[in-house]
Amino acid sequence: QKLQNALHSRSLRTDTVPWQIEVLSPTPAAFDDFADPSSAIENHGALATINSNYQHEQDQARRKQGWAHGLGPASGVSIFQANTLVLRLSYLHEPALPGLKALLRLLGRENGSYRQHALARGYLPLVREIALGMQSHPVNWPLQENGKIIRPQDLSYELPGCTGALCAGSAPENPTSSGGMTTPNPLAPAPDSGGAEPNPSMDQPTDGSTPPGTDPLAVVPDDPACGITLCCMPS
Repeated sequence: QKLQNALHSRSLRTDTVPWQIEVLSPTPAAFDDFADPSSAIENHGALATINSNYQHEQDQARRKQGWAHGLGPASGVSIFQANTLVLRLSYLHEPALPGLKALLRLLGRENGSYRQHALARGYLPLVREIALGMQSHPVNWPLQENGKIIRPQDLSYELPGCTGALCAGSAPENPTSSGGMTTPNPLAPAPDSGGAEPNPSMDQPTDGSTPPGTDPLAVVPDDPACGITLCCMPS
C-alpha cells in the first residue's frame, strides 16, 4: 500500500505515469516483414505473429528470395532481431538533496518527451534497457491506453544483432544515449564493417574467423538477463 501511495503521489505531481516501458523491438515494420501467414500458430487470429522456429532456415530462405543479408525491406532487421524483445524502462526518481529539483527543472521541457517532461517537474528519469531472445512466437498484441507501455514514435534506436548462444560473434560496447544520459549498451551491434554481412558465421566461415563456440559472451556476466535466457550461456 505504501508503494501504491508513492506511485499515485508521483503521478499527481508529474501529471503523467510514474514509469513507462517502450517496446523497441519487434517493431510494427518487423511484423510487416516477418509475420507468418500460417501463424494461426497459437490461434491468435488476426494478430500478426512472427514464427520463432527454425530462424536460421528462415534467414537462408529470405536471402535466397533476394533480401540483402536477410534484412526485411520495411524494417531493415533480420529474423533474429525480429525475434528479440527489446524494452526500455524509464522510472522517476525524486531527489532528496535541496535545490536539485530546481536544477532539474531547468534541464527539462514541459511539452517534450516523457523524460523531458519528468525533468521539468523536478524528477530524474532513470533508464534501463534489456534485450531478450524470445522463447515463443512474438505476437503484435494491442497495448493498453494508460500510457505505461508504448511503442515509441521515433525508432532511431539501433536494434542489437544476433547475440545469443545460437549465434557466433559478440558485439563491442557502444554508448547508447537515453534521456540525456549516456550508458554503455553491451548488446549494441558492431559498427558498419563496410558492406560485410552482419553475421557472416551464419554462412561459410571466412579465413581467420573465430571458430564457433570460442567467442566471449555477448553480454556482461552481471546482466539481469543472465540465468533466465540463452544469451548468457557459453556456446
